Amino acid sequence: MQAGILTQLQNATAQLAATGGTAWGQRQMVGDLKATVQLLEEQARELAVPHRWIEFVKQQGSTGLFWNARQQLPAGAAEARDQQLQRLHTEVDHLYEMAALQAVYRDHVGGLTSTRTGRFDELQQLQWRRIVMVARGLNITATEIGNRWSADPRRWTELLDSMRSLPVAQLTRRWHDCTTATALGNARMRFHALQIVGLDPTGTPAPPEPDQLKHTAEQLWHAPDSPHPHTTAAESSEHGIAIADAITAATTTETDGSAPDSTAAGNEPIAEAYIEIEAEP
Repeated sequence: MQAGILTQLQNATAQLAATGGTAWGQRQMVGDLKATVQLLEEQARELAVPHRWIEFVKQQGSTGLFWNARQQLPAGAAEARDQQLQRLHTEVDHLYEMAALQAVYRDHVGGLTSTRTGRFDELQQLQWRRIVMVARGLNITATEIGNRWSADPRRWTELLDSMRSLPVAQLTRRWHDCTTATALGNARMRFHALQIVGLDPTGTPAPPEPDQLKHTAEQLWHAPDSPHPHTTAAESSEHGIAIADAITAATTTETDGSAPDSTAAGNEPIAEAYIEIEAEP
């Protein structure tokens, strides 16, 4: 698994070193390759690839050398397990934040465009699938996760309170950050890198799926006892209790905590990344 991501990283770096940048098309390719190298490096770190290995293959690639299975990697220290888990927890937190953001922002602006909504939905789905694949790559267990990824009342209360307090300008900025073509392209690249490695997420511990998160966020945000979206905490001191009460009914069909079979209905293949990494001729 780690060899797969290192192969992509070294080959992308070698392609970058071999690509000139005079003509406009070449400059565009250089920019794409730089972005690809950066994303692959981030993905390698997520999969707990030792820092010295990452730096080694980047150095090899920068001299024009493509990956060779016979090359020797330097000794590298393994990353602490709690660091791996915390990074994954942060990604799951972002999934929840996206669901809350969509519910609140839609209310503030009165509706969302189909183009932006389509990008948002795909980005969230890619984020979920990538989390599960990284969890597989790190051999994360249900015991290690515990209830950390579950949709408990406190999590939703804090999220919706936080979104409610944001000015419209900041909500808009966050929404746009999740719905640009660049954000979606980068998400596709990260997901594609894991697909190439060949990780099978079936049976891996997983957070609730995006559709469930969005449904719960919408239901709680528009719950009869929930305060009006534009009221403040001072004007509605009981809103936290109201949201917590509504969660019991909204989350009765909680996920079983594992990833579904990748061949099941609803898991259609997602578009591949916008740039391919070539192996050495």
